[in-house]
Amino acid sequence: MEIIYRQTNADIQNDKLYTLGIERCYLKHITVDRDRLLITKKRHHHSEFEIHIIKEGSQTYEVDGKEISVPSENFLLIPPYTSHTLLSSAPNTEKYAFTFCAAVERVNLPNKYTLCNMPRSFFDSIAIISDEKQKKLPFSHEIIASRALECLLLILREVGAEPTQTQNVSDAPDQRYLMAKQYINDNVHTPLTVPEVADYCCISPKQLTRIFLREEGIHISEYIRRTRCKQIERLLSNPALSLRAISEEMGFANEYYFNTYFKKHSGMTPGTYRRTMK
Repeated sequence: MEIIYRQTNADIQNDKLYTLGIERCYLKHITVDRDRLLITKKRHHHSEFEIHIIKEGSQTYEVDGKEISVPSENFLLIPPYTSHTLLSSAPNTEKYAFTFCAAVERVNLPNKYTLCNMPRSFFDSIAIISDEKQKKLPFSHEIIASRALECLLLILREVGAEPTQTQNVSDAPDQRYLMAKQYINDNVHTPLTVPEVADYCCISPKQLTRIFLREEGIHISEYIRRTRCKQIERLLSNPALSLRAISEEMGFANEYYFNTYFKKHSGMTPGTYRRTMK
C-alpha cells in the first residue's frame, strides 16, 4: 500500500480545500495481491467518507446488507457510519482509495452509497502525481496536493455534490491524531490494537504513540483502554442491558474476560459499578 497523498495542515489552509470543509484526506494506491494482509475484511464503518476507485480488475462489497460489484474504471463512495465489508477481489486488482472528512454545512454529499463511472481524467492526474512523487522537486507537494484535490473534485462532481459556503481555518491539529482518535471511537466495541490503528493511519505504531503522547499526554494504548471503559460505563447505565449483552457488544469472548478487563482498568467489576450507580 502506497500513500499517494496525505493532507497536511498547510493544505487545509488552502482556501479551495477548506471551502469544502475537507479534512483528514488520504489517497492510497493498493495492489490487492501485494497488499492483501493490509486490507480490512471484517465488517466495519468510519466517520469519514471512503471512496474505492478500481483501475484494473474488480471488487465486491457488502454495504448496508447489499452486495455491490465494482468493475474497473468505476468507483464506490461509502458515506460515514455506513457498515460495509469487502467480500472478494478479482486477481491482479489495482485500485485507489480516498478517505476524507467533509463538513456537511459546506458541501452537499450523498448520505447513501453511490456507484459511478470514473472519469478518465482521474487516472491522468494520478499519473502526474506519481511522476511528481518520484521527482521530489521544488513545489512537488503543492502540485500533488492540487492534483489530489482535482481528483477528489472530479469524484464529488460525479456524485452531484455542491459547495454551500466558505470558511477560514487556523491552527489545524495533526490530522493523523484526529484520524486515529476517530477510528478508535468508531470501533470502540472491538478489541483494538495499536498496530491496527497505526495501519489504518498508514504510520508506524511508534510514530502514532509519539503523536498521542504529544497531543494527549498518554500512550495510545491507554487512550484505547479509557475509551473502551467509558463506552462500557455508558452501556452499564442502561438497566435493560444484561452484563452478557454488554460483554458481547464490546467484543469480549465471554463474561469472565469482560469482568477481568473492566475491573483491571476501573477498580471494580461491572456488577459492582452498576450497583454503585444505583
